[in-house]
Amino acid sequence: MVKLFKRGEQLSLVLLALLFIWGLTTIALYTQVGKGVSELEYVQYIMKTTPLFVISYVNASLITVVVVFFFFILFSVYKAKHRVVSMAAFVFVLVYGLINLFVYVSQYVYLPGLSHRLFETNLAPVDITSVYNWIHLAPGSTVGLWNSIAYALLGIPSLIFGIFLMRDKLYGRTAAYLLFANALFCLLGFVGVYYSIRVLGYGLILGGLFFTAAVFYVFWFMRHKSLLKALFIMLIFTSSDLMANQWKFEFEKEGIRVYTLNLEDNNLKPFRGEMEIDASVDELLQIIEDVERYPEWCYRTTKVSLAEKLGDSVVYHYISDTPLIVKNREGWFYNVKEVNPYSGAVVVHMRTFECEAPVPSGYLRIPWSNGYWQLVPLSPERTRVVFQMHTNPGGYIPSWLTNMLAVDSPYITMNNLRKLIFEGQK
Repeated sequence: MVKLFKRGEQLSLVLLALLFIWGLTTIALYTQVGKGVSELEYVQYIMKTTPLFVISYVNASLITVVVVFFFFILFSVYKAKHRVVSMAAFVFVLVYGLINLFVYVSQYVYLPGLSHRLFETNLAPVDITSVYNWIHLAPGSTVGLWNSIAYALLGIPSLIFGIFLMRDKLYGRTAAYLLFANALFCLLGFVGVYYSIRVLGYGLILGGLFFTAAVFYVFWFMRHKSLLKALFIMLIFTSSDLMANQWKFEFEKEGIRVYTLNLEDNNLKPFRGEMEIDASVDELLQIIEDVERYPEWCYRTTKVSLAEKLGDSVVYHYISDTPLIVKNREGWFYNVKEVNPYSGAVVVHMRTFECEAPVPSGYLRIPWSNGYWQLVPLSPERTRVVFQMHTNPGGYIPSWLTNMLAVDSPYITMNNLRKLIFEGQK
């Protein structure tokens, strides 16, 4: 499953590239063919088998394979909970794939030879019409109708998996609405092709664009949105040379140094904690990566529920306890680990992401939060630890409470982490 999701993230970008190529080649093809072309002229064009024509349909074949793979990922995710319905939906995906591959591959494998044989044997015009019906580019061709049927069939799994995504707390309604739009426009496109209504025929193109948006949203945008949104804050955190004179030293206690940064806004002050500890990077990672243990040692953390683990990244729901005068907070976080293969240093980034799951009663959702754990090996058994965080807790928090949380959080959290390490070493 982990490998599938990683492939999905990569192929969402590949799909965008393939669609870009498809758009360019399609425009170029129709430009080459021209308007008001007769059946005979279409057949003569096919006989040329230009590189542009072959590239266009090879590219379309690849797009079909990628689309099937994305639905296979959704099938793999939801088959445990909805086995029969998921299998039925994926059958429609396979039918779509077979029809589309038959249509596209026939254009550069079968059709050119067929058109040559027609002219060699001087067949009657009716036979030219039959060849015309094999040309996907040609308006009103039989193959073009098969292609529209394939996309109409794809609308069925789009609806089914869209309903599943609608209930999914990680991806929510946005991805579902995009798949619903894909299904609707593919159906309209089929109607347009069948009844020769050109405007409705464009629905096939719009449906493909909505499907691409859904894929990109699920496999890439949702996983990187917090990174894009917090880019400015990350620059503040990582540009130590620029920010060295702006971090304010608050105190040092038991080897833990605490700093804050005054950004003059209503958010919780960014804080930074530093310490050195007699423990290896691996020992520290065992605790930091185990998000469900955060309530044991992270400041004012009451509950963490693991939602998904994908290789070096995890998605989880976080609930914090705040003083009585302030409403408790909750949010969805995405942690990802990065390892420097040369120095052995590790950074675990922690970021919120927008989630459409309902906010529990009595809580306020954290609008955004961004930070990291940095583990730098000083020796095999000694590590420099940096804990840095900046959060917009949402709502109103008195300034005195903001200042208290900013200095207490890094010290208490890092001190508890150190205690857990030492207990494990006994």
